[in-house]
Amino acid sequence: METCSHSTIGDVLFTLIARDLRANFRLGSGIWLPLTMFLTIVVLIPIGIGPDIDLHSKIAPAILWIGVVFSLFLFLDRIFSPDLEDGSLDRIAASDLPLEKYVWSKIIVLWISSGLLLTILAPFLGLILNLPLQVGLICSSSIMVGSPALAAIGCLGGGIGTFNRHGNLLQTVIVLPLSIPVLIFGTKSVIAYSNGEPYLPWVLQLSGISLASIAIFPFLISYTLKTVLEE
Repeated sequence: METCSHSTIGDVLFTLIARDLRANFRLGSGIWLPLTMFLTIVVLIPIGIGPDIDLHSKIAPAILWIGVVFSLFLFLDRIFSPDLEDGSLDRIAASDLPLEKYVWSKIIVLWISSGLLLTILAPFLGLILNLPLQVGLICSSSIMVGSPALAAIGCLGGGIGTFNRHGNLLQTVIVLPLSIPVLIFGTKSVIAYSNGEPYLPWVLQLSGISLASIAIFPFLISYTLKTVLEE
């Protein structure tokens, strides 16, 4: 990648995002496997619980959110490793593009290719769980607010995976605990709405987690990537 001036950083970011999105859609698995995982979780958990429609409706928000978490974290090892293997990451690090902005492009790609699609799909799959469409739309909005945090957490796991040969274990140890607050606040917001209670405080806290994750994690990830490149 050529050394870029500050005036072209936006163009470089757009190029990186477009490149990764094209790769995801071209491979197919980067799009369809998260959706398949999401659908599988939503269908199998009620089957395991049994034909208790009222129970399905009560736990539907948690099921949808659990599906989002696991679907977003399917391909953490593929977030940075292709660029590391083909030398693109070395060229990006040597350019004028701050590595943090490169990480932001990865977060955006992960969110668009998984988080956004799951957000759109959530209210319709909620109908399978006997979740009213209006409540499903609230769940969808909470997923839209919280999934950027999950994308940032996922990229953190992807960065850690490039750093250590035991990266898969470290990804699990770090990524899943960090996703628990998002899961709790996202589920609580939908349950509060279903019970006629104020739900915006939960959504605001969820948005705060997303903003903090997007602001902080790229710097941690870029430090990890720089360490990998220096080895």
